[in-house]
Formats: sequence, structure tokens, C-alpha cells
Amino acid sequence: MTDALAPFAAALLLAYLLEPIARRLTGLGLPRAFSSVVAILVGLVVVVSMVSIGVPVVSHEIGKLQARLPDLIATLYARSTHGWRRPACPSTTPRPFAQNSSTGLARTPSRSPTHSSQPCRPGWEPW
Repeated sequence: MTDALAPFAAALLLAYLLEPIARRLTGLGLPRAFSSVVAILVGLVVVVSMVSIGVPVVSHEIGKLQARLPDLIATLYARSTHGWRRPACPSTTPRPFAQNSSTGLARTPSRSPTHSSQPCRPGWEPW
């Protein structure tokens, strides 16, 4: 039943979107039939241009996703088995805030000078 209603829904949508163009052209003194044809042609040009611009962009993005998909799946698997939290490494955790004695302002935490690129747990690297 819904397959039979789809063309009518599309026709209603097109009529709703193109009717203001036809009304404006009719208001300028053009016959209603000619205004309707011009509105349909304008709508067709808009749809064709959107498709011709959109298809290459979507195709390019799908290619990029296809290239990154194995890494994304591996990350998702690692996070699902080890948890979603960032690994806590003693060598990369920030030091607590310290107050500057001369200004009274709190300094920003800094990383420890012994920052290592070794993973905290096997299979994890610091983010």
C-alpha cells in the first residue's frame, strides 16, 4: 500500500515547492501553463545540479570512510574491551594546580618532564 502512495507524496511535495514560482510568474503576466512549465524546468535544474555536485562529494567521503574503517573498528573493539576511559599513565598525568606565590594566580598544570611514549597498558598508547 505504501508503494502506491509514494508517487502521490512526491507529486504533492513538488507541487508545494514549485507553486510559488509558478504563482510569481503568473503575477508577472505569463500564462499559467507556461509558468508551470518554467517552474518545473527550474526545479529540474536545481535537482540535477544538486545531484551532480552531491554524488562526487558523497563518493569521496565513502572512499575515505572505507580507508579508515579498519582503524575505527580496531579502536571500537579496544575501547569496548578495555573501557572508554582514557588510560591513566603516571608519566603523562598532569601535576596538580599550584599557586604562584608572587601573583596569587593558579598556574596551569604541566606534564611531567619524564613523559614517555610507552603505553600505559599493553595495547594502549596515550592519547
